[in-house]
Amino acid sequence: MPSKQAMTRKRIAAVILAAGSSSRMGSPKQLLPYKSRPLLLHMIEIAVASTCRPVAVVVGCHADLLRPHLLNLPVQLIENPAWQTGLGSSITASILVLQSASPSIDAALFLLGDQPLISPDLLNQMVDAYLARPTIVACSYAQTFGPPVLFDRQYFPDLLNLPPSQGAKPFIQKHQPHTTFIPFPEGQTDIDTPDDYARLP
Repeated sequence: MPSKQAMTRKRIAAVILAAGSSSRMGSPKQLLPYKSRPLLLHMIEIAVASTCRPVAVVVGCHADLLRPHLLNLPVQLIENPAWQTGLGSSITASILVLQSASPSIDAALFLLGDQPLISPDLLNQMVDAYLARPTIVACSYAQTFGPPVLFDRQYFPDLLNLPPSQGAKPFIQKHQPHTTFIPFPEGQTDIDTPDDYARLP
């Protein structure tokens, strides 16, 4: 077993998935004001404040609108031209880029661009859980589980083969014995509709 010092040198990327069309919102939810800045910038600040490096943002439908907001930020921009096929395509696109640009990455932590109650502490807690058991770490809430979710690189080939139209939840279900679950009740709060946005604290 590697020493604790060796384990803490692991490189864990944070990937913000923000390629969707926001069809139920009616406007790009990535740019909705939240705490005096666009929601996507709020999510980036959370990821950058964590121990994860590098931080990447996957854009798609509204790439032309989002790109100017990301200038001069410490993030890697990943464009998913197949964004309309579903969330799985964004996961695949990010893994391809990470493996090419950062081949020494040990794991990837995926978070959605519309879960504003995520915190740097939660992401760091997930990293600590991964260092203790380097497999899969997912969040549990509302009697289910979901993102944020962290995958060791051993699962990257499987993520590359995800059906484009679905996320990684069926894959995690298949590997539940190898998954560490972190309680995160606020994970059920995301922003899909104007009513969701109006209910934000």
